[in-house]
Amino acid sequence: MKGVILNIVPDAQIVDITHNIEPQNITQAALILNATYPWFPRKTVHVVVVDPGVGSGSTSRTK
Repeated sequence: MKGVILNIVPDAQIVDITHNIEPQNITQAALILNATYPWFPRKTVHVVVVDPGVGSGSTSRTK
C-alpha cells in the first residue's frame, strides 16, 4: 500500500503510528486513533488497518 501511495504522490508523508495493535482489536485501534488524530494537520488522510494477516477479508471505513 505504501508503494502505491508514493507512486501516486511521491512527496506524501507516511506515518506509522503503531504496529502494536492486537490482531482484530478494532477497539484498541480506535482508541489509539482517537488519541493521535487531533495532532495531525487538517485534511490529513488516515488509513487504519487492523488485520491479522495480509489478504484477509478487510473492510474500509472513512471519516
